Amino acid sequence: MSRGLVASIALSLLATACGETGSSTGDASAAIDRQETAPLADTVAVDAPDVPVSQRDVIVADVPAGMDVTDAPAVTDAPDVPAVIDVVDAPAVTDAPAVIDVVDAPAVTDAPDVPAVIDVPAVIDVPATPDIVDAGPPACEAGATRCGDACVDLATSNAHCGACGRICCAGLRCNQGRCDPFDCPPGWSPCPAPAMPGRTCGYDRGCNDLRVDPNHCGACGIVCGTGESCLDGRCLGRTADGSFVPQVAPGAAGAMEVVATGLGGVQGLLLSPDARTLYASATGLGVIWRLPLGNLPATPERWAESLVGPSGMTFDAAGRVVVAEREGNRVTRIELNGDGSAGVRTTLPVSFQGPWGVLSDSDGGLLVSNEFGNTVDRVDAMGAVTRGVIPMFPAPLDLRRDLAGNLYVGDYGSPLTSGLHVFVYDRSLTRTRTLAGMSGPIGIALDRGGDVYVANYRANNVVRVSPTGASSVYATGLSGPHALAFDPDGRLYVADYGNSRVVRFRRP
Repeated sequence: MSRGLVASIALSLLATACGETGSSTGDASAAIDRQETAPLADTVAVDAPDVPVSQRDVIVADVPAGMDVTDAPAVTDAPDVPAVIDVVDAPAVTDAPAVIDVVDAPAVTDAPDVPAVIDVPAVIDVPATPDIVDAGPPACEAGATRCGDACVDLATSNAHCGACGRICCAGLRCNQGRCDPFDCPPGWSPCPAPAMPGRTCGYDRGCNDLRVDPNHCGACGIVCGTGESCLDGRCLGRTADGSFVPQVAPGAAGAMEVVATGLGGVQGLLLSPDARTLYASATGLGVIWRLPLGNLPATPERWAESLVGPSGMTFDAAGRVVVAEREGNRVTRIELNGDGSAGVRTTLPVSFQGPWGVLSDSDGGLLVSNEFGNTVDRVDAMGAVTRGVIPMFPAPLDLRRDLAGNLYVGDYGSPLTSGLHVFVYDRSLTRTRTLAGMSGPIGIALDRGGDVYVANYRANNVVRVSPTGASSVYATGLSGPHALAFDPDGRLYVADYGNSRVVRFRRP
């Protein structure tokens, strides 16, 4: 709405009010006169008091009758009413801060320089960040290996010996990556240990007595064969009953040496496992002599007494001396004390008929020859007896097995037969051979070549029978020889019954 139109409407309202009251003022007349002379649309109330611009176009309504317009309260005293302003005709607000277009705004010259975005390197120009790889703990010093969180020397660490996590067994130490014993006794040496399935700790070497160890005989790794034992660093054939089986020694025996004299009628011989002691049984005296073999002739020691006609002897699986008491019709076991003396005696709870020969078997049992019963009986490991496993002998005396397990039995014979044979049986006790041409055979010894040595009681000699059956005289100068035994050096010991002594013949 224009300001001229507003003023005209106001004057018209005032004139109407004055006409109704019948009063007028000079100012009003003047206003009417101006209205008559000027167009309504362009009339401006020039004599009106100055009204603030913001109130000039305010429409005044409801003026009380009789009130002069000039006397009316100023619009400024009225409660603030928002003016209805024609947006198009409203004057520009010259006092308000100009709204500056962002484009025309002056540059902020005092602000610190900020690099333009274009100066930021493009993402494609930034080198790619490599994947972070865990390099792990730092490397160990030279000579050390990392095992878990620690650097260790695999050559000396008991917890990591030769490899991480390999623990040496108790009593061993890590030596150059091997689990070895700390110190071996004098005469012993550290040798490779055998594999033991299930062992959870390292055990590479142990202390071994090279003098008697069959797995390290004379030197580490020298293994004795089946039926052999190690003695003084040598692999020697030795049967279950303790008899040594030497290598073949062709020809007749060498010179004879006297081992001991004054022993009475000796019928049985037994060498100790180390071949340093010889046991000799004297039937008539009821004594087993102990003969140390260090210096000859030996000084006899009464090892066991009060026996009844002791004859043949053997070692059992427990290392006890087993003796056949021929005149007592029994078999007795004798413990060995720690000092080598005779210990507790145990007699088998069964009687025999003139037992002469006794032989320990590989299964822990015993074979017993009955001179007067004409049989060979068997006693198992529990003590049960089987009679006549080999029956109908005129007079079986000595018994011996070879390394293959074959059994040799000397048949002393009867006054009618004079004893002419040695019978050979396999493991099943089936006869396989008969050696003939004997004269009262009693004692038997064997070598590794299959030769059989037989003491001929009536011929006063020792004969040698080859595997082919050929017989030859091996040793002479005897009187009623009985038992025979080889030592590890191949020397043959003979119970010289008629001369109450023990002699030996050197290896030929």
